[in-house]
Amino acid sequence: MEFRSYIYDTLVEAKYENEVDFGKIEFESRTNNDMLYSIINNNKFLLDILNKFKEDKNVFCYIFANTITFRIGKSSILIGGKKAKASGTIEKAEINSNNAFNRIYSTMLLAYSFDSTRVLSQEDKTENAENAQLADLQKIFRDRKNDDRQDFIRIKLGSEVYIVDDIFQTKGRPKSDIYFSYQGKPIIHVSLKKGLKAADFQQYGGLSNDLGFKDRKSSVVSGSGYKEIIDFLEDVDRVLKAHKAKKIDGKYDVSSLPKGNNYARILKDTEVANICMFGKDFGRELGINNVHILLDGDISLTVNKDGTYSLKGTYHSHINPQIPGGKNADKKGIYAPVLFVMRSEKQKLKQGGFINARVVIWPNNKIAQKYAKDFEEKLKHI
Repeated sequence: MEFRSYIYDTLVEAKYENEVDFGKIEFESRTNNDMLYSIINNNKFLLDILNKFKEDKNVFCYIFANTITFRIGKSSILIGGKKAKASGTIEKAEINSNNAFNRIYSTMLLAYSFDSTRVLSQEDKTENAENAQLADLQKIFRDRKNDDRQDFIRIKLGSEVYIVDDIFQTKGRPKSDIYFSYQGKPIIHVSLKKGLKAADFQQYGGLSNDLGFKDRKSSVVSGSGYKEIIDFLEDVDRVLKAHKAKKIDGKYDVSSLPKGNNYARILKDTEVANICMFGKDFGRELGINNVHILLDGDISLTVNKDGTYSLKGTYHSHINPQIPGGKNADKKGIYAPVLFVMRSEKQKLKQGGFINARVVIWPNNKIAQKYAKDFEEKLKHI
C-alpha cells in the first residue's frame, strides 16, 4: 500500500492560520457597546467571563478557525464548572443572543474594547514568532552599531548599499513584516518566513490578497500569467468533476471529496511568481507591498570585507530583482512558488471559483511536490 502520510492527508489544512478581520472587530466593539452589554447583562456566565478577563491579565481570548475561547495558558477557564468557549464560524458571527457562539462573540467584543492586546487569533502565533525574530535582530543591530562606534550601519543588498539606523515591525498585514529605517524614514522592507526547516513556512501569499482574484477575475494579473492560473483552476475543475465532487450554484465543493484531495502546480510565469514572493506592487516602487528581500529562518547581519553588512536568513535569502544584483523568483527547487487549491471546510471559504476551498501560493516543499505529482496523475486518467 502506498504510504500516505497522515500529515499530508489530514493535517495539511492546519498549516493555515485562521484569518480574522480585526478591523471589523474593532469597529463593532467600539460602536455597539450598549447593545453588547444588553446581551450579556442578564447572563451570569457571560458577565463572569468578562469580569474574569478584566481582573486577571493572564486570561486571553483566542479566536480559532471554529471556536472562540477564553484561556489561561492552553486551558479554557472554567466559570461555574463550564468552559468559557463556544464553537461557530467567525465570519457568520453576529451581535445577538440567539445562540451560544453569538453570545461568546459578543463577550469577546467587550473584552476587546477593554484590552485588545489580549484578544488574539491563531494567526498571531506567526506574528509572535516574527516579534521574537525582531527582538533578536534589534539586539544584533545594536551590537553592530556599537562595534562600528556610529549611529548607523550600511546594509548591502545586491550591489546597492543602504544606510539604516533602526528597525521596526510593519503595521497591519502587508507583504513587509519588518523594515529598516534611517532618520524615521523606511529604507529596507523585509518579508520574514520561518518554519522548522527550509521552505517549511505556510505560504507566500493568497490568490485574493496578492494576485487580486475575486472568483476567477483578477485586478492585478493579466496576460500569460492570468491564463496560467485560469488553466490550473480549470484543470482542478476537471479533476473534481471526474471524481464526482458536488456542485453548488455552479461551483465545485472541494470538501465533498475525502481529505487529501488537494491540488498543486508550480507557477511558471516570472512576473506572477515575483508578485507572489515580493508583493502585489511588484514592478512599482519598493515598499511595504514590494519588499526588498525575503528571508527564511533566523535573521543575521554578517559583516563584509568593505565594512557593509549582508542581511541573511538561516535557510534562504532572496533579493528583489528590481534591485541590481537581485534575481527573479525561482522556477524550480523548494522555493519555487506553487499554485495550491486546498480544502477549507472549517472556515467555509470560497476562493478561486470553488466552495470550501482556499487558493494560495505555497513554496515547492515536500507537501507541494506530493500534491503536484498526485494532481498530474489524476489529470492523466481523466
